[in-house]
Amino acid sequence: MVRCMSELLQFFFGAAALYSYIRLQRSRQAPFLLGIGVLLFVFAMLSKESAIIWLPLFALAIPPDRWRKSLMLGLPFLALGFAAFALFAVTGRNSFRYSDGSFSLHSPFIATWIRNVGRVLWIWGVASLAVLAHYRRERELLRAAAIALLWIGIGLLPYCFLTYSSQISSRQTYLASNWLGAALWPSLQPDSEGRIQRGPRNPADRGHSGIGHCTQCGDSMGA
Repeated sequence: MVRCMSELLQFFFGAAALYSYIRLQRSRQAPFLLGIGVLLFVFAMLSKESAIIWLPLFALAIPPDRWRKSLMLGLPFLALGFAAFALFAVTGRNSFRYSDGSFSLHSPFIATWIRNVGRVLWIWGVASLAVLAHYRRERELLRAAAIALLWIGIGLLPYCFLTYSSQISSRQTYLASNWLGAALWPSLQPDSEGRIQRGPRNPADRGHSGIGHCTQCGDSMGA
């Protein structure tokens, strides 16, 4: 239980920071929400160093029509991320993960990454993609699927450099599994006549409406 706590806290605070960032893009209470989001992001990084991977995931939530404003609002998060990366670059060699050889940049990370992306998608992710294939003419749905796949791939990256196992444990897939639900769930809801709705057009709206319905597809993988 204690071993899993850092992963859970990192996911909780990171997801809460992302939710604040999404709300921030449309709220008039920008200073308050920005302060809350930055504080939550700090808590996420204190929970586990791999929380820095949330930064490229924040980029996936940027609406194409408001990218300049979103980029400016994201500068404090970027500054924190670069500071954490610089600190890790200086002190990382003292980390027990480096000293015991369980983390290495020379690990077969590509094979590990491909294998575990498939494991996260199995079974419900594959089923969702099969449904999307039926509605392949809906560009919004295909865009949601692309964002979900990118999210999964990015979310697994920090764990692909572990040398003690090529199979990422389920407790380390919370982040990768998140957007599969948040991005696809709003798009696959039937309307009153049973037809699939297109859902929100931009990633931020998808994340906002789907964040409460995130599915943990990695739960089927086993620890």
